[in-house]
Amino acid sequence: MDKFDLIYKKISSASNIGIVTHISPDGDAIGSALALWRVLSVYGKKCDCLCDSPLPKLYEDVPFAEYFNKQTQTKYDLMISVDVSNPSRCGCYEPLFKKIEGISFDHHKGRESFAKTNYVEYTSSSAEIIFSFVELYFKDFISKEVAELLYIGLLTDCGGFAYEYVNSNSFYTAGKLLNYGIKNADLYRKYLTERPLSVVKLSAYAVSKAIYECGGKLVFLVFDDELLNKFGCGIDQTSEILKDAMRADSILVGISLTEVAKNSYKVSIRSKGDEVSALDIASEFGGGGHKNASGCRLNGDLGIILDKLSFAVSKNI
Repeated sequence: MDKFDLIYKKISSASNIGIVTHISPDGDAIGSALALWRVLSVYGKKCDCLCDSPLPKLYEDVPFAEYFNKQTQTKYDLMISVDVSNPSRCGCYEPLFKKIEGISFDHHKGRESFAKTNYVEYTSSSAEIIFSFVELYFKDFISKEVAELLYIGLLTDCGGFAYEYVNSNSFYTAGKLLNYGIKNADLYRKYLTERPLSVVKLSAYAVSKAIYECGGKLVFLVFDDELLNKFGCGIDQTSEILKDAMRADSILVGISLTEVAKNSYKVSIRSKGDEVSALDIASEFGGGGHKNASGCRLNGDLGIILDKLSFAVSKNI
């Protein structure tokens, strides 16, 4: 039996479904999870779209945003994870996958399987996988809003089709989604180019204070609580600033560290081309992601963390 067929049968036989995406959700996590939630809800299932993190400001007006993290049920007979590379990324919902029948849709390399049924394809985004699935079994329930959610996931997770793992199916999926009447230019501008003025100001300041290592091939940006408060920005708005620092042609790796608690940092790692793998670096510290875009969480003294990350990068350059 094809694995998609098995997943479809499990969904069809379930009544109450919890759809979980990862903590600190990005566009792919949000778009893929909400799109699947909407399709299955219209199909007639009782569904909740769950995440152990709030919806980032950038995505507050996506279709059906009001249902993100709106828990309406107390018990589930099926859990589905979307865009989750390891169980800890489910946050408080991790234990449910040990107790309840589980399905996982994901596209990350180096992931840890934790659901009973796993569908993993190393492609541009989880949105691409979810579209393939729902188009096959629930095509009549794909609305313009669902297409927009999936397009946001695809567009943001592949950097506007600029990352190395983009393939012909990525463009094929984009073309199919555009047929639903969504506005590519508006979405590209909103999610990939435009930023609040506060973030533009923070970016200018942070880049001016950047730390360069490895002969100018590595750049660090550090965002502590005081700096974020000064510019009125949130922790979910910092990783994209790395793109500004990495415009220099000498930079191969960019790392941002954002303080999420005292001596605790969200680490975003980006790399260019094939020379250095951001995933290899993140994996050394228990993180994951993609070849050119990965991340992890690190605790401890900032200076020691910077030294450890710099050494890890130096081994790969």
